Amino acid sequence: MRSAWQELGSEVSTLRSTVKSSEKRESDLAGAEAAQSTRARGLDEREAAVKGAEDVVVASAFAGDGTFMVGTDVQPGQYRSEGGESCYWSRMNAAGDDTIDNYIGSGAICSIYGDKR
Repeated sequence: MRSAWQELGSEVSTLRSTVKSSEKRESDLAGAEAAQSTRARGLDEREAAVKGAEDVVVASAFAGDGTFMVGTDVQPGQYRSEGGESCYWSRMNAAGDDTIDNYIGSGAICSIYGDKR
């Protein structure tokens, strides 16, 4: 009978040790989950900032030669040409048949203004 009690006591001790180990692992996991959530929030914030910067680039880019309406086709600002050594722009009247102002820049950067001069 004593031997049976000793075996049960040993099993209880083993089970208590297993429970204690499980509780420790559960606590470690909760800490890791909290740290992961913090990192995920940081990544979400950085991703939103990158997306905003990408949206600005897309909104302020256009390709090729042509006639572009400031405020409609392109936003006012500075643009860099990928080809050539100069950049030409002109400001036309509302009908598009008369040049109000123009400029040939000596480089690959042009400033495009959105005012109605």
